[in-house]
Amino acid sequence: MSKVTLTFDGKDPVTYDLNASSHVTSGQTLTFPAQTFHTLRVTIDSTTNNTPPPAAASAVGFSEIEVPGQTVHQVVQMPTQMLTSLGAASTADRLTVVMTRQRTSQFPAP
Repeated sequence: MSKVTLTFDGKDPVTYDLNASSHVTSGQTLTFPAQTFHTLRVTIDSTTNNTPPPAAASAVGFSEIEVPGQTVHQVVQMPTQMLTSLGAASTADRLTVVMTRQRTSQFPAP
């Protein structure tokens, strides 16, 4: 990943460029002004192009997200653009979604 946006309770989005520290075990710390919120949405805006083969091209994600002093509940929202584009026609065929938790990539970070 190279860019993410944090959104607090559906408003006040803040976009961050990720640097090389986000690719190592200790990770990258993103800071924002102190505020009260109930929902934090993290959106992946951009990925780094390492020109991997198609089977591994979508292997991006987080190893951990932490908000100090808070218990975090992970919610994964599946992509919807394809089904939205197809509209009612998408109900005619079955769709199977396979989710995995790949933790490594065979491609080095830039």
